[in-house]
Amino acid sequence: LPTAPGTMTIYYTNEEIVDEEADEDLNYNGITGESDVLANVKQTMTFGFGGVRTGKYDREYAGSAIAPLLLNPDYVNGETKLYVQGAAGSEVVIELFDQETLNYLRQENFLINEANLIFYIDGDQGDVPDRLFLYKYDYHSLIEDYYNTQLGQEMFGGTLEYDSDGNPEKYTFRITDYMSRVLNPSNPIASSKLALKNFVSTDNLDLSTFDTIVQDWNWIPKDVVLHGNRPKVDDKRLKLQIYYSK
Repeated sequence: LPTAPGTMTIYYTNEEIVDEEADEDLNYNGITGESDVLANVKQTMTFGFGGVRTGKYDREYAGSAIAPLLLNPDYVNGETKLYVQGAAGSEVVIELFDQETLNYLRQENFLINEANLIFYIDGDQGDVPDRLFLYKYDYHSLIEDYYNTQLGQEMFGGTLEYDSDGNPEKYTFRITDYMSRVLNPSNPIASSKLALKNFVSTDNLDLSTFDTIVQDWNWIPKDVVLHGNRPKVDDKRLKLQIYYSK
């Protein structure tokens, strides 16, 4: 990006000892034309961007093998493969229940003991993301489990897991609190679509402001292909595990 012409100007005030003009009352004491008064004087400071370097990621999928899959996803049956690409790339969007299934589960009045969403990596892909992040797509906000547990992000999951041979295998998210609230028969929260993306440090909850909004930016260029809900290998398909009591 061409940053050389750009500048940043900071406007501020500074306390100074000044002499007032004949018609000025800078310290607002009702007397004009005083000498040596303490007043707030407007100041500016300008910084040039000539020495700043920036980068812009722009993904162009036109003509690629993945283009039709991204432009025409199967909203009814789902997909065999899910693509996560950081740095202006793609995210995965998941709808867990249709309305009929949601109504049925709420009527059953299940006590949710544990709920997990598990994504398996599709084959050997080399340098995959160390961590993915799951959030509520409809509201661009954090899932309740991320900030309602004592262990926070460690309990929520999303960190790359390895198989017994040391190969990257899967990502697991624990969404027990979220599922309990969604399936609560008396006072449920809305069931949001969920989105999966590369994790960046700004996704962490800011405890000073308790800001739960998830931002769009992502500067991690790593990517990974995951099994969807219709894979050829059934034990690697996208799984929603719910352990419950009734």
